[in-house]
Amino acid sequence: MVQSGIKVSDDAIAAYTSVSLKNTKGCRFNLNPKHDLVILEEGSEICKTSPDPFKELIDGFPDDACRYAILDVSFSTEDRPGLQKLCLLMWSPDAAKIKDKMLTTSTKDALKAKFNTVATIVDMHSQEDKCINTVIQKLYKLDKKVITGFQGKPVVLDEDSNEYIYA
Repeated sequence: MVQSGIKVSDDAIAAYTSVSLKNTKGCRFNLNPKHDLVILEEGSEICKTSPDPFKELIDGFPDDACRYAILDVSFSTEDRPGLQKLCLLMWSPDAAKIKDKMLTTSTKDALKAKFNTVATIVDMHSQEDKCINTVIQKLYKLDKKVITGFQGKPVVLDEDSNEYIYA
């Protein structure tokens, strides 16, 4: 994969560290105006007492611009409650400029290197992808277990759509 040469700012690394140490639940990142640095999106840090940190994070994804986010995901399987994994969410909407989408994709390796405890990367490209099913399917691929809870709420696999939804 081609690397972009884009660096990760110290404030972005500090925000990631805060999430990995369980001080916050998540945050969003974007590129600075020069497109040479990944920075923490102002006001995007999600406090650990948030009732729905996933929704809070994805609601901040703009319809026409790319973003990254780190989320401390708590989930349960049939035989293992209370699991947690760090997920890197990559938002690259169809309406974003082609150059921005290319930069977002090519910066993935730099983020993986700096955010070295991320368990999985979740790519999102449309409004349909901004749902719990997208993340849960990635978590399922890691553990090969049926997911029964997501962010402290019970979930079920809907038989009609074959997607995870809140119970």
